[in-house]
Amino acid sequence: MEQNTGNNEYPSVNWSTTLDIPLKDSEEVVSIDLVNDLPEDPGDLKTLLVEENSDKEHWLVIAIAYSQRGLLKECISLLQMALEVFQGPQSGPLHTCLTWAYLKQAKQQGMQQADQELSLTQAEHHLKEAIGYDPSGVGNMLATIDLYYQRRQYDKALETSELFVRGIHAEDQRLGRLSRPNVLFLLVMAKLFYQKKNYTVSLRLFQELLVLNPVLKPDPRIGIGMCFWQLKDHKMAIRSWKRSLELSPENANLQILLLLGDFHSALTQSEDDDEFKQKYTLALTQMGQIMSSNLQNPALLVLYQAYCYLKSDHQKSIEIYEKQVSPFASGISDTVLSESAFWCGRGYYALGEPRKAFHFFQESLKANEENLLARFGLGQTQIQNSLIEESILTFENLYTSHENLQEINYVLGLLCGAKCMDSKTSAAMSPVERSKLLEKSINYLEKYIKLTRAKKNQLVILKAYLVLSELYQLQNSYKQSLEVLSRAVDQLEAAGDNSIPLEIYNNLGCFHFINGDKTEADKFFEQASNLSKIDGDNKAVSITILYNNSRSAEFEDTEKAIHNYQSLLAAHPGYVHARIRYLSLMIMKSKGEELDEQVNELLQQNPSDLDTRSFYSWFLKNGSKSNKNEKTEKLETNHNRDTLTKYDSHDAYALVSLANLYVTIARESKKLPSSKEQDKSRQSFVKAIQLLQKVLQVDPYNIFAAQGLAIIFAENKRFGPALEILRKVRDSLNNESVHINLGHCLLEMQEYAKAIENYEVAFRQFANEASKPLLLNLLGRAWYSRGVREKSLECFEKSLEYAQEALAAELQKENAAMLQSVKFNVALLHFQIAETLRRMSPKERTLAKLEGASSGLDTALNLFKELINQKSTIMPIDELDQRLQLGETTMKSALERCVTEQKDYEAEAAAKLANARKTFEESETKEREHRKQLEEQDRIRIAKQTEEYNKLQEEARKLMEERNEMSAMEEEKDKNPPLSGDEYSQENGENKKKKRAKRTKKSDESKQAPKKKRRTKRAVVDDEDENDDDDNGGANDEPDVGKESSEATKPGKKTKSPYLSKEFIDDSDEDDEVPAENADEKSAEPTPKTSDGENEEETLF
Repeated sequence: MEQNTGNNEYPSVNWSTTLDIPLKDSEEVVSIDLVNDLPEDPGDLKTLLVEENSDKEHWLVIAIAYSQRGLLKECISLLQMALEVFQGPQSGPLHTCLTWAYLKQAKQQGMQQADQELSLTQAEHHLKEAIGYDPSGVGNMLATIDLYYQRRQYDKALETSELFVRGIHAEDQRLGRLSRPNVLFLLVMAKLFYQKKNYTVSLRLFQELLVLNPVLKPDPRIGIGMCFWQLKDHKMAIRSWKRSLELSPENANLQILLLLGDFHSALTQSEDDDEFKQKYTLALTQMGQIMSSNLQNPALLVLYQAYCYLKSDHQKSIEIYEKQVSPFASGISDTVLSESAFWCGRGYYALGEPRKAFHFFQESLKANEENLLARFGLGQTQIQNSLIEESILTFENLYTSHENLQEINYVLGLLCGAKCMDSKTSAAMSPVERSKLLEKSINYLEKYIKLTRAKKNQLVILKAYLVLSELYQLQNSYKQSLEVLSRAVDQLEAAGDNSIPLEIYNNLGCFHFINGDKTEADKFFEQASNLSKIDGDNKAVSITILYNNSRSAEFEDTEKAIHNYQSLLAAHPGYVHARIRYLSLMIMKSKGEELDEQVNELLQQNPSDLDTRSFYSWFLKNGSKSNKNEKTEKLETNHNRDTLTKYDSHDAYALVSLANLYVTIARESKKLPSSKEQDKSRQSFVKAIQLLQKVLQVDPYNIFAAQGLAIIFAENKRFGPALEILRKVRDSLNNESVHINLGHCLLEMQEYAKAIENYEVAFRQFANEASKPLLLNLLGRAWYSRGVREKSLECFEKSLEYAQEALAAELQKENAAMLQSVKFNVALLHFQIAETLRRMSPKERTLAKLEGASSGLDTALNLFKELINQKSTIMPIDELDQRLQLGETTMKSALERCVTEQKDYEAEAAAKLANARKTFEESETKEREHRKQLEEQDRIRIAKQTEEYNKLQEEARKLMEERNEMSAMEEEKDKNPPLSGDEYSQENGENKKKKRAKRTKKSDESKQAPKKKRRTKRAVVDDEDENDDDDNGGANDEPDVGKESSEATKPGKKTKSPYLSKEFIDDSDEDDEVPAENADEKSAEPTPKTSDGENEEETLF
């Protein structure tokens, strides 16, 4: 064995192909070809090795050669012979080699559990012997870990490997050696972490291995790919395997792994059927090629099982597991074994044998508890075996770890929903349990729909919509039911499926009808009716649709509804609900003894039908003529009691009817002052509450019982709980009465704005002509209460407006039961408005309103007279007469005085307003004149300033021209200097005279026109000048103008200005270079100052 570094200096092992054995008595050697000349019986080599006293290394090399050729038995036999020769410490390496030989043999015996365990036992025995001679040998350490690994004691193997690595590092530190990572230990630890499902750490270790030794065998890229696959990064996994296959083209395991990747890609990444067909066919072809040379590979057998199942060859899928996989289960990994058992279970499930399928799904879970599909199949077989509770428990356990899996939410929603819709199961549960289960099933289905729609490439199963709609119906949440069914129709239409079941149209019509949308209900009923005519075989559905059409027609065309019911009863006399609706319409149309007989006959024919008994109870209360007889007064109560005692103690209608009776008794008793009647009232309310609570226990979503309970709370001044219940009822039933009761509670709680809002919703949304006067009267009452609290005339006027509308609507009715009450309300409001205006100060009211109130008072007096003449019962006639007299005397005279006072006040106010307007206009005129004067003064001042400015600009322009002329003359002189000194002196003298003359002229002009004082620049002073000034003791800063000017006229005398501005500093330096004869002209002269001490030239500019 030789160790080479290779081209890239990575360590690798090259096994020798020949062995030279020296002869003991000569210098010759015997060469053995370890590739081709190894004898089948290793005993042939024993004689040579023993006679020549060969070293143990020769025995080891030959044994390893046998192992490399796959001859493990010969290898083990030769090593056992060597142990007969070598004893004691020299046998340590032999025991180590034997240990590895037995470990390798155990791996090959994976399908034979008994032989494998025997090999592992032998390996353990020789390992103990080897450790006894060399406890710190790396080979022995690795063998110990591998022994634990093959016995699947992964925790112990990992712990041992960590101890060995720490021990090696400690030994290196003790000896002062540099510790380097051992690739074999890293490889073992990476495999152990993978088995522990810590794929992140395993991936890191495999990647570290690849960096340390890219040519290591086995290839770390295989482990890297497996870790990436478990971490759901399938693309990186396939890339790793492909790269490894490039390096080892004959590696069958890599080919299988890539085949698995091809199947996964075909099943999960195909965008259409054609692409799937192409990918799947190619994968099957590759699988056939690989299986031709590796028929017993468990992973390939599982793939073949799946293929057989998908092509419906279920028996073949079962046989593969039972004959080719299960007998060798001990040598197959748990994951592969679990998958094979799963496909076997699916095969039995598809063949209609759920019990056997259940058994194999359990076997799959025994091998791998995390097999999601196997657990899912287990739950499905429990359903097939009628183990509903067990299946729900199975799927709920799955839900805890896979709550966002669509299929689990869908199945749980259907299972829980089925329990809710099963009458026997539902009756066995308490109301709280039933409510929780119903809410849970709704949540499951809603989550399934949400998850499916979020994927945007899948359609929601239609059954999910239908079941969810039915569950919402059990909650009396008809709006949600309607919304869910509408989503189902939208999905079908979007998918281009025009075959929408007529049941969906019928249910949509029913929900629209319940929610008060008759137009939409008729449209869907019509669509369902048209479909039922096409499908003539389904007569039961046609009858149901005709009944629903008749129910919808009751509100607009009663005659048509009666005709439809008659047609139904003619064809189906036993249709109880149709007969009930027919009789109810006839009773509301006209009452007679003939109808009484028909109702009694209906009850006799169906005495146990709860709907019939409920209808009879309603008939006794509203339609029966005999019910008004004193002898039959308690007939309805007795009938409801019989229903509860003889037929169904939980009948909701009977319980609610009795509760309403107790509420009526309680209200009547409450009006009486005696304590006995008050106790009776309280007891009646308690009995009513008990009955209604019993209804809610049976049906928690019974909105009529809930609303009755709220009414009782309101009657006893407990408006908070009443309001809470009514709001919940409103969410389920958008009914006129709910909004009216909400308005009553809010009005009592002095929430006038909210009460008015609810009354207006009931009035405008439902537009019920029968209740129009009532709602208008309630609105008037609410505005009146608000006006009393806020002392607002506008609220009283609004209240009067509604009361007058209520009076007009009541007058149009045939049976105007509220007419006297509404008349009284209108009269009372006229009085209230008149009184309110009378109490107001003249400043807060107007003459028009007072006159209107006076007219309204006359109307109120006429209404009181009508009520007195009609002998109204709304209040005693004496009180009405007193109000009439009060209005005719006190109120009328008071209003007349108020009108007179208001006229005087408004006349006086008008006069004051006219005077104020006149004063205001005069002040405005004066103000305008004053502004004009100021504007004129400003205009004159600006004109004067403009003129002065123009004059100054003109002077500046002239000065600039003079300077330009002088500059031009100087430039001319520089170009043409004088020929003699006399000419120059003469010319120079004339120029100086001109300068003095000009300066004198400017000085005179400056005296005549003093300039505006301006801020001047600070002069730049030389250091010498500053010293001179200090020596002068701070003399007057004003220069002696006359002196300076006289000195300037002296020819040839050069003067220096004590103050120079910054702009002339550079010019002064240049002047020093001018010739002496021009010094007088070029010298800087102090500029004369004005009386304000400013530079004249600066003032001009």
